[in-house]
Amino acid sequence: MYLWPWEKIPDHILHNFACDCAERALSRSKRLAMIPDPRSVEALRYKRLFIEGRCSEQALRYAFYAAQDAARSSYKGVRDAGYAAMNAALIDPRESSYAVSRDAICDASRHGLRQEEIVWQVEHMNRLLTEYMHKRESLLLLLRKRKVQQHDGTLQRYQSHLEEALF
Repeated sequence: MYLWPWEKIPDHILHNFACDCAERALSRSKRLAMIPDPRSVEALRYKRLFIEGRCSEQALRYAFYAAQDAARSSYKGVRDAGYAAMNAALIDPRESSYAVSRDAICDASRHGLRQEEIVWQVEHMNRLLTEYMHKRESLLLLLRKRKVQQHDGTLQRYQSHLEEALF
């Protein structure tokens, strides 16, 4: 069951949400003195680079496979966190966000923190969406103040492309 209407959330927000959830699961493992595999951490680094446009899909795919090997071979105490990092490296934002959210909740459940994780995820997604909407409205106001909106409707046609590039 989906917690949010995933299809209406911009890709970059879902990518960042997936990374944030996976990083939280890995840091929980560290706090509990279970060291995550470096390949899992590296997969998150590659995903962040991919979000910024500084990493190819092929490099991200290689990071995914390395994280997959790490998750499969890790101790069960950090396995769910490893799978969260692996799934964060998926290219499809909806699939990635859903899988990482699920894995992070499984990891939290293993440590008795399931409800805390669910509440954090909902609040975090709300923060990301609120921040996005604020930036979007600020951008549109700025463009309107500067009279960038052209008579031919160019701003309206390219609004989604501008938002993806800027946010």
